[in-house]
Amino acid sequence: MQLNTRHEKISMTHMARWSIACVAGVLLLIGCSSPGNNQVGSLTPTGPFTDYDHVVFEKVQKQWVYLIDHVGLYGRAGTVQVQFSMLYDGSVQNVCVTSNSVGEIYGLYCVKAIQDAAPFDPLPVDLHKLVGDEPREANFTFYY
Repeated sequence: MQLNTRHEKISMTHMARWSIACVAGVLLLIGCSSPGNNQVGSLTPTGPFTDYDHVVFEKVQKQWVYLIDHVGLYGRAGTVQVQFSMLYDGSVQNVCVTSNSVGEIYGLYCVKAIQDAAPFDPLPVDLHKLVGDEPREANFTFYY
């Protein structure tokens, strides 16, 4: 889709980038210019899924930090809790925010981090045997 403005064609992609830049600019203007100590909870799993869950955790953490840095979402203090189902093939479903103290935009970036990090590696055969085809429920807490 193209829009004509003063004989110039501006693509929707350029408009989206401009919008993101404007949001980042507004965040800077209201004092959100310094990075915080952003992290996705802590991982203390025990049992047969420890190694697999650690890889999932690290992949989500890396994607979330990338999104925060890319968009410039700094300066808020609070948490976002996200729940989702992990399928044995590594895909995710039913990703939703269950608690949010920092605002809708920040919550959406937590959801996006999980969706962008997926699909994860399929469960190894021995772990797949333990859960069968049933999804595993996951709860992540993102700290801004």
